[in-house]
Amino acid sequence: MPTLQGRGPTPNPVLTATLVAGSLLLWTLAPASGQVEHEFDPQADPDQPWAAADEPEPDSPEGRLLEIRRTLAEDRPRRARRLADRWLSDFPGHELTPSVRLLRGDARAATGNYFRALFDYEHVASEYPGTEQFHVALERQYEIASRYLAGMKRRLGPFRILPVYSESEETLIRIQQRAPGSEIGERAMFTLAEFYHNRGQMALAAETYDLFLLNYPRSEKRPLVMQRLVEVSVGQYRGPRYDASSLIEAQERLAAFKAEYPAAAEQFGAEGLEIRIEESLGVELYEQARWF
Repeated sequence: MPTLQGRGPTPNPVLTATLVAGSLLLWTLAPASGQVEHEFDPQADPDQPWAAADEPEPDSPEGRLLEIRRTLAEDRPRRARRLADRWLSDFPGHELTPSVRLLRGDARAATGNYFRALFDYEHVASEYPGTEQFHVALERQYEIASRYLAGMKRRLGPFRILPVYSESEETLIRIQQRAPGSEIGERAMFTLAEFYHNRGQMALAAETYDLFLLNYPRSEKRPLVMQRLVEVSVGQYRGPRYDASSLIEAQERLAAFKAEYPAAAEQFGAEGLEIRIEESLGVELYEQARWF
């Protein structure tokens, strides 16, 4: 992905809340990264048997990580981002780096700079596979990329507002490649296929939907994907003076859809579509005969 500079769009409150909430959840789940732990002391006051363990030293990597988390939780994302910048500069290669990178991405997203946040999440996803932060980074990437594909724009400079389609497509493809067979991979591939379908890029949509059925044969979305494949095959047909292979393919896909999901096919209007396909193929034959 190219490195571009510029301000992000106006913060999306729903997306920002989702990302910050995720950061707070990680805080509660990862005491080793700076959370204050509580230890049980059987000889302590019976009304307060849990004693707080010592917090990490403020200047230690753990203590400064805790400060970043607290600052972000206090809704001060710009300061949290600056603290993260200094942490990464002072502790290069530290084992807590993926946590700090993730937090810096969250801080950037909280200020509406989603595009730059993607770079931090991408670093975690590419450099720290198998970690807890890896899976969180994939979720963050998916949330931002799917919103860009849905129409959210990126601001570059004071006036220009740009779509971020190609980078978002690449992000969803990498998510699926990094987590094949997973729930997040399934969502990423389906979202990408729907994007192509909605934009009328029927060849790309057909390829992506076919890969979806191959990789996720038991998905709950299988009936919808089979329906979409009928739609994109019909959509690729350009008329009786052109090649009818996509129309024949649509006919075959429709037959498979009816056989596997008869109720869904009936609701889709398969019978009427079948008739229209046959009529179009008849016109195709007529045009061929006229030419000869």
